[in-house]
Amino acid sequence: MAPSIRVTGLKTGTSDKAGGSFVSSATNRHRRIVTVVLHASNTSATDPARYIQTAKLLREVVSNNHPVHLKSQTTVKHAKTVFVRNAKQQTVNVGTSHSRWVWLPNRSVRVTGKFVTKNQKLRAPMTTKQVVAKANLLVNGQQISYLRAKSDEIALTPTKKVERANVFVLAFRAIADLF
Repeated sequence: MAPSIRVTGLKTGTSDKAGGSFVSSATNRHRRIVTVVLHASNTSATDPARYIQTAKLLREVVSNNHPVHLKSQTTVKHAKTVFVRNAKQQTVNVGTSHSRWVWLPNRSVRVTGKFVTKNQKLRAPMTTKQVVAKANLLVNGQQISYLRAKSDEIALTPTKKVERANVFVLAFRAIADLF
């Protein structure tokens, strides 16, 4: 096992349906890694296969991936702005709603985003806490392989408070839209 991995919890077991199994909780760079090994060969009570598979899995995660911290209000390429018709500035920058850690492949070149939902009828005023869109993170144009649920959507909020345009500006925009 890599020296930077510290196992903090484990549970081992054997059953007819799951075979030799092992669940471990470990830390690396202050980030938690949970592994689940099922159906490891189980030829005897002392068969080390489940431990060997767990060690391989942990080595694979640590040697091929690294944790990246996305701070709150981090902008994500290709999911940077939304349109707010009645705002002073109609193009509003958005960023992540809260801080989050993700594990990315070491070979990752570009981390971008793709809008999953974007509210088309946004109205000013808005605060920096109001979720205005959701996006998926993409690495080299592909969705992150270990994330495949609704929980991998990141919420996006305005990076600055959005103020409503005054009546004269709104009237001028309405007239300009006619032409």
